[in-house]
Amino acid sequence: MLDPDASTAQLLTIDRVTFDPRLTRLNVAGELDGSTIEDLFAAVTRVLETPAPELIELDLGGLNFLDSAGIRCLLNCRTAAGAAGSRLILAAPSPQVARVLDITGLLGLFGLAQHAGAA
Repeated sequence: MLDPDASTAQLLTIDRVTFDPRLTRLNVAGELDGSTIEDLFAAVTRVLETPAPELIELDLGGLNFLDSAGIRCLLNCRTAAGAAGSRLILAAPSPQVARVLDITGLLGLFGLAQHAGAA
């Protein structure tokens, strides 16, 4: 029997692209919420395994939803990267995500300037 909640479950997709030992990009798409945060944190943790790159870039262009659990996950990923000697930045957030990060005052923390889509 099919799970009635399965049709409404939102997925998070994460594609890893390693450019060189100094930069790894994770392309993140879908929804980052309480049901998907473990996937993103696990992906970042795998990137941080020896040797950790100097920079991890989370490309959020395909992310269409971000809630408080997702924000907490991004902060935890940033902390884990720092502890491993890496730097984590966000890139190309969708307008919805940029707005949430702007409202919470986190655009600057993640190395993003005021985003046109956040206004």
